[in-house]
Amino acid sequence: MTRIIGLASFALVAAGLASAAQPQVEARSNAPAQARQVLNSNARYSLRDVQKKAKKSNLGRRKKHGHHFQGCSTTAAPGPTTTADPAPAPSSDPTPAPSPDPQPSPDPQPSPDPSPAPSPDPQPTPDPQPTPDPQPTPDPQPTPEPQPEPEPTPEPEPTPEPEPTPEPAPVPQPATNSNKRGVAADWVSVGPVDTVTKLRGPKFYTHYNWSPWRFDGLPGDIDFWPMLHGEETISSGDWDHVTSGYATTAMGCNEVNQPGQALMGVDRGVQIWREKLAPLKDQGYRLVSHSTNQNDDGLQWHRDFRSQCADCEGQIDLYSVHWYGTDAQQFKDYLTRFHDEFGKNLVVTEFAYTDWVNMSPNQDDVRNFMTDTMSWMDGQDFIDGYFWFGAWPNMPGGVPQADSIVNGDGSPNDLGNTYLNA
Repeated sequence: MTRIIGLASFALVAAGLASAAQPQVEARSNAPAQARQVLNSNARYSLRDVQKKAKKSNLGRRKKHGHHFQGCSTTAAPGPTTTADPAPAPSSDPTPAPSPDPQPSPDPQPSPDPSPAPSPDPQPTPDPQPTPDPQPTPDPQPTPEPQPEPEPTPEPEPTPEPEPTPEPAPVPQPATNSNKRGVAADWVSVGPVDTVTKLRGPKFYTHYNWSPWRFDGLPGDIDFWPMLHGEETISSGDWDHVTSGYATTAMGCNEVNQPGQALMGVDRGVQIWREKLAPLKDQGYRLVSHSTNQNDDGLQWHRDFRSQCADCEGQIDLYSVHWYGTDAQQFKDYLTRFHDEFGKNLVVTEFAYTDWVNMSPNQDDVRNFMTDTMSWMDGQDFIDGYFWFGAWPNMPGGVPQADSIVNGDGSPNDLGNTYLNA
């Protein structure tokens, strides 16, 4: 009986360990039933087997839960001793003997409370980290002003087709066939009317004779320019007949800077201009200035005239220029400089190849000078016309005879034909 009770106690302990999560009261109330169950179902096991199982189960739970029980013994507490009646001897009667009534199971002893597991050593508290200084709050950015809405992108204009490249204009060539060649002949020339008529070539320009009078019998289709030569023209009254309709162009005094010609001061030249020439401007005349030669005082005379009478200078349509020499380039340079300074077109009313030392120049030199200077003047827009000196069979004024362009009867000689046709 004692062995049975001990076995029941071990079974009760094992059941309590398996149900550690439930309250102890429930374990106690259920212990007898559990013990009976163990006794009924495991009667074939010996006490040693039960102890081994209980011990093994208890050790497994200790390992699993990480703690042990103090004061737990596998030997049950001693209970009251009961003497069992001796069993009856076996009978030959095959009828089985009745089973003895089961003895009441003693109340199970309370299981000692398990000792609590030792608490782990506390970990050292780390030092608090220093609180970082707060970052300065940045100033708020100014709110940007609203940008205007972009203008709508205009649709691209269609690319025009390229214009065809025009062909370059031809370079203008000098007007070599312009009518710029005038005839200067006076009363002493042999047969002056015949001379002028015979010298009227394909490039004829006009005619003058150093006086205000037109030759009698001069063909009407030949233009004539009257000249106020000098003081004698005024004193004689010859200029009085130069009025509206008599001509279209009137000329001032001849070589006002040259002794032996119409030499005069600038103030007198201004007076004559205002009294005798300026009135013709209102009558439709084109006015030609007082003439000067290429001496240094010639340009200065015109500068002073312009300075003393700006309104007179404004009435001038053409500047009259005389030039004598042998260097064609000097001739061109002088005319160019004259035009650049005064800014108006020129008319060369006298020019010739003249060497005042050698009065018998080579005829070829004269001809070359003539053709060179004429070709250049024909190509200059600022040269309105020119007159070769001279149309006399016997040259006056110390000019070489080689410069004559007429024969004794007034017909053109070899140099004359060059002048008319070159």
